Amino acid sequence: MRLVVIAAGSDRKAHAWLIDRADGRSVNLTEPLSPEGALYAQVSPDGRQLAWARQSKGRNPVLLTDVETLETRDLMPGQAVRVESPRWSPDGLHLAVSLRSLRAPDSNGNVVVLRLSDGAQRALTDHPAEDFDPRWSADGSTIYFASLRTGTSLLYEVNSKGGPTRSVSEHKSHDMGAVPRAADLPAPTAPGTDRVARGRIPDFEPVH
Repeated sequence: MRLVVIAAGSDRKAHAWLIDRADGRSVNLTEPLSPEGALYAQVSPDGRQLAWARQSKGRNPVLLTDVETLETRDLMPGQAVRVESPRWSPDGLHLAVSLRSLRAPDSNGNVVVLRLSDGAQRALTDHPAEDFDPRWSADGSTIYFASLRTGTSLLYEVNSKGGPTRSVSEHKSHDMGAVPRAADLPAPTAPGTDRVARGRIPDFEPVH
């Protein structure tokens, strides 16, 4: 059994590591492409791919790394964008991200869904306030996100295929707390099959 964990050394640069629990060997999955560190790393539902972003002050697209071959591809080639919080859909076919354009310096993040098969993008929000931290419902039909539309961070929801947004919370405080939870270990498909499980990372589970 192997694990993917996010860890920082004495230099405080966080990276995603693939650790073999049998012999303790580890491989840094992200440092070769991002010496300054990795952000928002999350393993796919089948445990085979890692979605993450570079620690960078400039262009910061979604990167996808195969944990077996270490091959990495840019899901947004040539696009002047910064992304935050790439999150896998339950079926592993899409990623939800908070995306902002570098061509419009004053722009704020909006929630966008990326289709992994061809990189097609579907914008779910388009609002002058910051929309961030998207999370999928268990059935993949809804995306929950936080937004600063009222001046404080409150929760909203939107259909994952598009449509109007709806306020989920309404108060004068902030909905920003993240609760650590451990992901379930995916069951192997055949005897001796290795799979990858997420380490313990900040996360919350929407309830609806």
